[in-house]
Order: sequence, then structure tokens, then C-alpha cells
Amino acid sequence: MATLSFDIQWSGVLRRLKIENETDGFAGSYIEDKATAEWSAQQEGFEFISDPASTSQNVYSVIGRERNGVFFRRGHDEDDD
Repeated sequence: MATLSFDIQWSGVLRRLKIENETDGFAGSYIEDKATAEWSAQQEGFEFISDPASTSQNVYSVIGRERNGVFFRRGHDEDDD
């Protein structure tokens, strides 16, 4: 068995975006942000630990919520706001 851990710190909202495409049955709310990350992986006889999050270089970070398929057809979700 292996264990993988992530520590991601989000900060500094750059832009908010909402998309709704009725034709393709897809909707989403997104936040373009800044993020730093560090991670580690362990299994018996092996371990990897990334460099500290402070050494991360943010290129592009987005976090969001999406609806599609049967979930899109249910209509507007209050959590999308």
C-alpha cells in the first residue's frame, strides 16, 4: 500500500468565470487563482518528498465546480454561485 499527500495553498483570486453551454450540457464556476504546492509519497522501502511549497512557481491555477450529464439537466445548483 502507498500513501500520497498533497498540501496546496490557494491565495489571491485573479478572476472568476462562469460557463454554461446548454448545447453540450455543461456548466461550471471557476476561480483563477495563485497556488503553491508540496507533496509526498511513501510506500514500504520508498519515499519521495517534494521541495517546500515556498519554492513553487505558479504558472496557472484554477479551481472550480462543474456540472454535466444528468447533473446539468437538474438545473441551477445554488453551490455554483
